[in-house]
Amino acid sequence: RVEVLNSECLLPPATGYLTRGPGGRGTAVSWTWSGRAAAAFTMSDVAGTVRAIFSNIFLFGLILGMAGTIEPRSFQARLSEYRGILMGMASQFLLLPFLGFLVVKTFGLDEVAGVTLLITTTSPGGGFSGLICSLFNADLALSVAMTTVSTVVSLIFIPLNAVLYIKTTYGLDVGLPWGSLILSVCVVIAAVVTGLLMSYYKPQWHNVLNRIGTVCGVLNIFLAAGSSGSSDRPFWEHPPLFMLAIGMPCLTGLVLSLLISMFVLRIRKQQSVAICIECCYQNTALAITVALSVFKEEAGYAAGIPLIYGAIEPLVIVPFCLLAWKLGWTYADPQISFFRFISDNFQPDAVDPHAPAVEGPVGGRDRSRASKPSNAETAML
Repeated sequence: RVEVLNSECLLPPATGYLTRGPGGRGTAVSWTWSGRAAAAFTMSDVAGTVRAIFSNIFLFGLILGMAGTIEPRSFQARLSEYRGILMGMASQFLLLPFLGFLVVKTFGLDEVAGVTLLITTTSPGGGFSGLICSLFNADLALSVAMTTVSTVVSLIFIPLNAVLYIKTTYGLDVGLPWGSLILSVCVVIAAVVTGLLMSYYKPQWHNVLNRIGTVCGVLNIFLAAGSSGSSDRPFWEHPPLFMLAIGMPCLTGLVLSLLISMFVLRIRKQQSVAICIECCYQNTALAITVALSVFKEEAGYAAGIPLIYGAIEPLVIVPFCLLAWKLGWTYADPQISFFRFISDNFQPDAVDPHAPAVEGPVGGRDRSRASKPSNAETAML
């Protein structure tokens, strides 16, 4: 038994065993290998911790920026309009996990892929849903409200869905990262409260906060993309049918939530678009964390499932948002240019932050620009 001080990095003393060769003499070859493996593992843990810290910082900035863009009374109004919140929660924690279960059964996914997909579909909506609603001018206030509520109730629904679908299908007990879940709840609530307070006391900062949220969201995307490079089996090496199966809950969840919210419950179009985005946009980072803790021996394969789902999300959501814009289902005028549609803030609160929220297809930073033609437009007419 040997106790050594690792000289490759700043680590505590390590303890291990020397193997005994044929001649009875101890050799340090096996211990040298074990020490290096332990050091590499520890440095990987440190890198993962650093990524988690920055991910939560960017998540805080993203949610703060989105919450700081909306008027607090609009947030309160969305919470009181229970149909939108309840539809969002039902889509998030009832519809999508059930669709994931149907895909697992229909395509006969193996244990690693099936369990990881079920974890992905039962995870709460990611903070990026607010970013997408902001960029594509869906109802941002409802999106922030749904993200807040879904993050809190995920502490209840994730264990329930894990037992309902994973335990009954594969007989596997999934150890949930309660620390990460509780941390996510705290980050989201703190960001929402801070953003709403800044929106109320500093309404002139709306556009600045919106840009800060957008930048933090983009940085978080790059951080997630960089961390995915460690997988030993890139997701693009999977068969197309397998990738289609992983993406099916996202596509079918969007379509079904749209039909139910807009045509059955008659929820406003802008809010229905936000519900669809919240339904199918999942917190894949949380799903990767759970997958890596459950399937340590097949970590690369397991981590690839949420990555496939995350890669399919924009392929489904972005065309849908563009179609919704052209159909008049967003706050932006369908006739404006694409650049203005993406770059300008057309949320109703963007005009007068202390005026009551106005529902309608046209908003913007300058309402006079939407309701009254400019001099150049008058000359053209």
